[in-house]
Amino acid sequence: MGLGCRFRRAVVTAIMNLFLFFWSLITLWGILIYLRYRWRKMEEEEQAMYEMVKKIIGRSCGSTGSPALLPAGSSPHCCSSCPPAVVQDHYKEWERNLERYPYVGIFHVRDSLIPPQSR
Repeated sequence: MGLGCRFRRAVVTAIMNLFLFFWSLITLWGILIYLRYRWRKMEEEEQAMYEMVKKIIGRSCGSTGSPALLPAGSSPHCCSSCPPAVVQDHYKEWERNLERYPYVGIFHVRDSLIPPQSR
């Protein structure tokens, strides 16, 4: 094997190794971008779930106390954009004998929180 053939083979091998290295690097970078996207989506879904739970149990917009501990004349909701606390309101109505059962069905909670056009 001549010197030129060896040199050409060495250059081709070096270029192929560089090509494989950069191709692997690009693939790993793409996987990293996809994983970051999935993690962000999972965080958003988890946050949406926590917000839905807050709406259901009545701890919306940072209200941490029970309505009985609030000052006289104040509302348990901190602002007009807060949705009603479905479970809390239903329980209050049950205490006043306006509801038959002290629990709320899942479909009723869903229907109370999600508008019909969004279902």
